[in-house]
Amino acid sequence: MRVEAAFVPVVDQYPVVGPSTPGKPVNPIINRLLQVRQGLYEREAALIMATAASWSYSDVTTFADVMSRRGFGGGNAVSINLQNDALLVGTTAFLLQSADRRVVVLSFRGTEPRSAINWLGNINAKVEPFHAMGYVHGGFYRPLLALWPTLSPLLGAALRGMSLCDVSQRAMEKYRCRPTGADAAISGQVAEPDYDDECDSRAPMFSMAGASPAGEAPAAGEEDEPALYITGHSLGAALAVLAAARLYTVSILHQWHWKKLRGIYTFGQPMVGNQEFARRYERGFGHMLFRHIYKNDVVPRMPPLTAGNFRHIGEEYHATDQAWVYQSKLVSQARSFVGSTLTGVMASLMDQLAGIPILGRIPFPYSWEAHSPVNYLRVSQMSRATAGMYGG
Repeated sequence: MRVEAAFVPVVDQYPVVGPSTPGKPVNPIINRLLQVRQGLYEREAALIMATAASWSYSDVTTFADVMSRRGFGGGNAVSINLQNDALLVGTTAFLLQSADRRVVVLSFRGTEPRSAINWLGNINAKVEPFHAMGYVHGGFYRPLLALWPTLSPLLGAALRGMSLCDVSQRAMEKYRCRPTGADAAISGQVAEPDYDDECDSRAPMFSMAGASPAGEAPAAGEEDEPALYITGHSLGAALAVLAAARLYTVSILHQWHWKKLRGIYTFGQPMVGNQEFARRYERGFGHMLFRHIYKNDVVPRMPPLTAGNFRHIGEEYHATDQAWVYQSKLVSQARSFVGSTLTGVMASLMDQLAGIPILGRIPFPYSWEAHSPVNYLRVSQMSRATAGMYGG
């Protein structure tokens, strides 16, 4: 497990558009994210989440630099990387915090093209039970289970308004060797208590300044509470949905963390659960899950029917030449992995021959080239511009 933190540089200064107080300047981007209601699709938020999801394939320093241009200058970014090749587990999550700590973004890295472990996990579609709420894709769920004990307390601290930079330093402290027992007495040091890794308001792992007694949510007005967004592309999108489902399921988080979630924006997301999982969580947070699909991207049609009956949940948005457009009919599963993969590869090859009139007109139901995050980022940029919003 590797935890790394980076300060988000102040690259672009956004104009003040309203009254501000010392130490709390008004940032129109952050304010807009704060004003979004649960279940309301926001094109500006979609662009910011598409940017975070696309740049989650980079290192934390690059991620922080890019997100500074999206209004997060002066904030903090943390990456949590987990790799265990023998267990076919390899994933990375990013936590982004605005300068005023009022907006938190959780972004998961997707399938890395050169990672055999990611690919093997993706095709390992054997289902596993999810909190007695149905079954989910095991290759997606196992990485989240392994990452959660470290990710959860960091997320909980950020949602209490605590500095991610300070908290991440404390996170790394727990891996340092310390004298214990008799050795501690000899050296005059006292061993720190071992807190539960779960994001539990009764026993916070990080007892930092700024948290209320017993780790409860700060007694601030609702307008001052941090707003949470979750995002990801490809495998990262599947992890985003599973993370939201876990947050929704764990009752102690549901009490005061869940109301802070404004939306889950996914891009090129595969299906993650069976019909029972879809039925239960569609009622729970389907109205807050916004899935984006670029043209004939093959991944949203996966896993195939040969792997079992999987279903999408949430609202679906398809790409046009200029914007994301809501679609009432959800995409269905591909029939087989081999057939859809070969078709997707052929479509990608034909895209390179689009200048040849005959070849350029051959229709393909699936394409791997369409799955590239650059497609999702480009449409999100056009969609925001088409809506006539302010520049970012």
